[in-house]
Parts: sequence; C-alpha cells; structure tokens
Amino acid sequence: MLDIVQLGPAETREDIDPVLLTMLAVNRLGPATIRTATNGKAQTVSVDDERIARIFRAALDEMQKTRRTDRLVDIVVAAPEPA
Repeated sequence: MLDIVQLGPAETREDIDPVLLTMLAVNRLGPATIRTATNGKAQTVSVDDERIARIFRAALDEMQKTRRTDRLVDIVVAAPEPA
C-alpha cells in the first residue's frame, strides 16, 4: 500500500474511519471519475474534512497516471448539508 498522504503531527491514522472513507470514495469519487471518463467534462467532489480532501487528491494523483480524465475531478472542502 502506498503511503502518499502525509499526516500532520496531531493527526493519526485512527482519526479517519476507514469504512466512512471507503464509502465516500465509492459514492463520490467513483461517479465523478466515470462521468469525466465518459463525457470529458470537469466534475467537482465536495467533502467536509480537509484530511479526506487530501486523501482523495492523493488518490486522484495516482489514478491520473493511468486514466488522464481523472485530472478533471476537483476536490473541494465544503460544509456538510443540513439534514
């Protein structure tokens, strides 16, 4: 496993729920990368945590090496929508 994301001194791997991270990746990154691959238009994925944004950006950096359209996906940090 590549350890690309550098965590700050106060952050640990335990701070990020791996199940939540996987669900976010499947539910947000997956559809965005499929859309950019099929229509060639930019997509924005919003997350509510800067750490998750850094992880997603690092994943996209790696994925772009084999699928150039993943460069069209932008990750932004936004406040969560009210329930």
